[in-house]
Amino acid sequence: MIRLTTTSPTFAADFTALVNARREADADVARDVTAIIARVRDEGDAAVRAYTQSFDRHDLDATGWQIDREEWRAAYDGLAPDLRAALDLAAERIATYHEKQKPQGSDLTDAHGIRTGARWNAIENAGIYIPGGARRIPARC
Repeated sequence: MIRLTTTSPTFAADFTALVNARREADADVARDVTAIIARVRDEGDAAVRAYTQSFDRHDLDATGWQIDREEWRAAYDGLAPDLRAALDLAAERIATYHEKQKPQGSDLTDAHGIRTGARWNAIENAGIYIPGGARRIPARC
C-alpha cells in the first residue's frame, strides 16, 4: 500500500511520482487493449484462441468453445456461499450500472397534436452522406 501524507517533506515528489507512474500504466494498458482489439477484429477466432491460450493457459480446441448450461450451473451451484453471494452482488451491480447507460427513447405529442420522439436501435454499420462531398467515410459500430 502506498501512503501519502501532505505534511511529509517529500509529499510533492512522492505525489508526482505516483501520478506519473499511473499515466505510464494507463498508456500501456490503452496501447495493449488497442492491439488486442485490432488483432481480434482482423483474425477473429484465431486471435481469441491464441489470447485464451496465452492469458489463461486454456486450450479452447481441446475443451470446446462452449460450456453446456448444465455444466456451468453445476459449477455455480458448487460455489462456497460467500463467493456465490459476492458474485451475485457484483453481477447485480454491473447490470444496474449498465442498464442506466442505455439511451432512453421518447414519444411525445404536444398540444397541437404533433408527435415527436426518438427510438434507439442497435446498428451494425452506418454511413454518412455529405452533399457535395467526394470522400467516402466508412463507419463501423
